[in-house]
Amino acid sequence: MYSELGMLRFVEFASPDIILQRMCEMHGGNLVHIETAEEDNFITQQMRTYALGDIWMGGSDWTKEGTWVWEPEGRIFQYSNFAHGKPNNAHGQNCLSKAQAHHYQWDDYDCDEHIKYICEKANTNIQYPVG
Repeated sequence: MYSELGMLRFVEFASPDIILQRMCEMHGGNLVHIETAEEDNFITQQMRTYALGDIWMGGSDWTKEGTWVWEPEGRIFQYSNFAHGKPNNAHGQNCLSKAQAHHYQWDDYDCDEHIKYICEKANTNIQYPVG
């Protein structure tokens, strides 16, 4: 699926965050990075359209607790949309989700939870059909 915000792949398969990041990389992408309110709203619309429930995103605070970065690059968040009281690091949660139960705001989850995911790939060479 192509959009102005990049190439997205919506996946119904649910698996732990670390495995999914690797699967996205195998296809030339990453777990989705949401870096603006516009992107956040777009992903929320897609989650509602495809009834995805909760999804993994490509952020973590593995390296330093409380410092959220986009993986695998390690860029610190410039935009975030955590739900009230989140992240809370309950039981050592280090992976980032976008949660339907939190009105599509962000939450920290245990990295071994089995939830759906979205891979993104940069728009580097999109060709539009002519007709």
